[in-house]
Amino acid sequence: MPKDFVPSALERMLELLDKLYEASETTDPYAEMVVASDLFFFSQSGQRDLADDIPSSLDELASFRKHITRLQRTLFAEADNPQTAADPGERLANICIHLETNQITGNSAAEALIERSLPCHLDELPLDADSKVAVDRLVANARKGIFQGTSVLPLSFEHREDMLITRCMKRDNYSIHADTDPQVQLTISYVHWTPEVLQFAIKEFGLTEAELEVLLKLLSGSSQTQTAEMLGKSRETVKAQAKSILRKFGATQMADVHATALAYAYLGPTVTVEQLSPPAMSGPTLSSARMVSVGQGREVQVFEYGDPDGQPILFWHGLIVGPFFTPHMIASFRAAGLRVIGISRPGFGRSAPPTRWPDFNATVTEDTQRVLDHLGIDKVAFWVHHAGISFACRAAGAMPGRVLGAAMNGAGVPIRKYMLRKMNRETRVAAATVVYAPQLLEIMLRAGFRTWRKTGPVAFYREFFGKDGVEQQTLTDPEFARLFELGMLHTSAQDPKAMVWDGKSAMSDWSDAYNHLRDLPQHWMHGDVDQILDHSFVEEFLEQEGQNPPLIVKGYGSDLLYRGFDQVFSETRQFFETVNPAG
Repeated sequence: MPKDFVPSALERMLELLDKLYEASETTDPYAEMVVASDLFFFSQSGQRDLADDIPSSLDELASFRKHITRLQRTLFAEADNPQTAADPGERLANICIHLETNQITGNSAAEALIERSLPCHLDELPLDADSKVAVDRLVANARKGIFQGTSVLPLSFEHREDMLITRCMKRDNYSIHADTDPQVQLTISYVHWTPEVLQFAIKEFGLTEAELEVLLKLLSGSSQTQTAEMLGKSRETVKAQAKSILRKFGATQMADVHATALAYAYLGPTVTVEQLSPPAMSGPTLSSARMVSVGQGREVQVFEYGDPDGQPILFWHGLIVGPFFTPHMIASFRAAGLRVIGISRPGFGRSAPPTRWPDFNATVTEDTQRVLDHLGIDKVAFWVHHAGISFACRAAGAMPGRVLGAAMNGAGVPIRKYMLRKMNRETRVAAATVVYAPQLLEIMLRAGFRTWRKTGPVAFYREFFGKDGVEQQTLTDPEFARLFELGMLHTSAQDPKAMVWDGKSAMSDWSDAYNHLRDLPQHWMHGDVDQILDHSFVEEFLEQEGQNPPLIVKGYGSDLLYRGFDQVFSETRQFFETVNPAG
């Protein structure tokens, strides 16, 4: 066979189906599906250009559709959607102990838990006597450098009768902010562990009933010795079973098992998680946002950050991170007098899906108008992130005279075939499948959701989306990693169809829709090493549209808005000041 021989589309399709069937028999089929799809759409030659012989729509081919339907039944015989009522974010109180000062900082859930305003001093934590000794020992060891990885610690508070399980992690030089000192972070959850909640461990990880019994005790805060006494077993037996649990979870420490179990407990489709009376709180979580009625029995989820009386800024979320920001970012909004509003698109987070999926684009625009009307906002500036731009353009067309301008941070442009060659593998496969085989993309997303619920969202993102880019540096920062966790929950809270239709909208030719923004003030910023959309394509698009060139920021990729926030926000804030009607 000649070296330059390229199999036909039919031959590659058969090989793709063969690989997909193989993938359906593996534990984590997502990676195999991505590789197989890449070989089909971009040919066996290893080229990055889309193959010339790809049919206009694979879903129109009866044989392909039949196999895809069969694969859907094979891979997802049971409902695989997470419960929309569940949200780990609202059940996690994050307490940071600053080792140099003994100062305590944390989120609003932490303030509600300890019934004190933060920051405060370590001595002010209302722990009972035993828990105070345990935390003091933890802090003392961390100061000495005696702290390996993460650990799980049961804590009791003076004003609560229940025991709360805490994941402990040392954060040392973790942040992009230079004034951050070493910390110990305590992440406190509110799950009441029961055999029913842990049934996933038997099905997904192959635990025995005896191992499940041990895991239940360990996750409830018992030591191995206490577990042995309660179960009437020898400590050696419990120790061996604990090692087996770690091995089956692919973990090296029980803290990682706890984190995985938390994800399943809140997102698993089979049981309702019993809560241990979490404190009232506010902040960026999936269920703490305002729900706004937009008609036809639908509600959408609306997040608001910063100054409630400030200049209205509508944030169009993109990527997996969604409409979430770190405390540092939110404080910056408040200091700048900005009221940043993020609306979850249909089918994301808790926003109701559209009445008809083909009406996705129109529904996004209608939802936006009705939310702004509900909030009493007449004039608004847009802040656009990545794939949010196509929706922003369409919305601007439906609201003439209402949009003051748009700041673009890593925003996309209409995708052309030749652009695929400069995208990373996962992005170009998503771009091809959403256009030519949306049913296949839905299968891949379901497999991806299943995989990340095993590995955890940050590990999943690092493996499949940030492997080749500078985004790895962002994922090492716990504050930003937290955004990716919330974003994955927001993305996968309902049906994968939301991501498919969202992707179809972003990948469609929305050049005409851009006309609605063309004559408005704009400010574009883009990372010079963006693996999702190369900056040269943005420069080319803006030149064709007669716009000023983008500001290219060195050393950043798709994480520009997050890791490069201080620089991005300085520029963006100045832009918003120029379009501020009050200014």
